[in-house]
Amino acid sequence: ANVGSGTTEPHARCAANGTCGNTGTCNSAGACTQAATTVSCAAAACNTTTSAFTPAAFCSGSGTCATPAATTCGAYVCASATACKTSCTADTDCVGGDYCTATTGGSCAVKKGLGTTCGTGHECGSGNCVDGVCCGTASCPTCQACNLNPTGTCANVGGGAADETGTCKDQGAASCGTDGLCDGLGHCQDYGTSTVCATSCSIVLPDLLVSEFVTSSCDGAGSCVAGLPTVCLSLACDNTLGCQ
Repeated sequence: ANVGSGTTEPHARCAANGTCGNTGTCNSAGACTQAATTVSCAAAACNTTTSAFTPAAFCSGSGTCATPAATTCGAYVCASATACKTSCTADTDCVGGDYCTATTGGSCAVKKGLGTTCGTGHECGSGNCVDGVCCGTASCPTCQACNLNPTGTCANVGGGAADETGTCKDQGAASCGTDGLCDGLGHCQDYGTSTVCATSCSIVLPDLLVSEFVTSSCDGAGSCVAGLPTVCLSLACDNTLGCQ
């Protein structure tokens, strides 16, 4: 007759034979009891090369080790030989070239494409964050910016706009040189033709008490050009105010 469940096999025919094999007792059905499904037969494992995670395996209850299928660590790499990371502190915690969104408790995210808003270069597939967007180049030339179009390429800023690179210095109206702004064509803008660059008085006919007042204006190309003189019918000419 069948020996009761959990009873030692009386003829020693159920000797232990492996982690998931016989336990030395009978199962009340005329057979040896085998390790239960609560018995672990293989530890969890994480492949640090492929970031594939295999959970711990347990016995099937019928003499075999039921090894579960491997899964990936998702966006993360292995934390150890037996576990996946679940958060990140650096880009190296992420797979596939993804980036970490924070230095503490961050999450892995796919790197951004050109023209996408960014904070730092590591967020971008190009590695360049210029003017607040992912850019195809590490920097833009004078009077150009990368955030003016959705393609993430440098383009000319508008005429009269500030030069964010700081190359266009204001040289002062008297010089007729650059005024600190851009010309819309990718260059520094010179003072315009409406800019007075100098005024002067000169005596032309001292016997007749005649002098001249001359106003000079910028030509828009960097030069100060004298205008037509105004005749003062006295020698009372002020270098700034003109004829008195």
